[in-house]
Amino acid sequence: MTASGLINIAPRPPTPALAPTRRSGGYPARPRERSEPMKCPICKKEVALDDPEFPFCSERCRIIDLGNWATGKYAIPSPIPQDEEEP
Repeated sequence: MTASGLINIAPRPPTPALAPTRRSGGYPARPRERSEPMKCPICKKEVALDDPEFPFCSERCRIIDLGNWATGKYAIPSPIPQDEEEP
């Protein structure tokens, strides 16, 4: 704690931009130029790469996507811990 009563937290070191990943064993893929326009993941309307709501076409679609995450419609699978696995 500092004299003012605040906790002093050290900043995190910067992460290397092209560090090898565990999954691929190599370096992450570099972004490539797209020859076709992106589509909004909610309504499938074309979206420009410089759109302020990218990758969505509008604030409405962005909020719908956020609601899908909040209600559990989307889920990221994770491995079952060994103590919970069935024999």
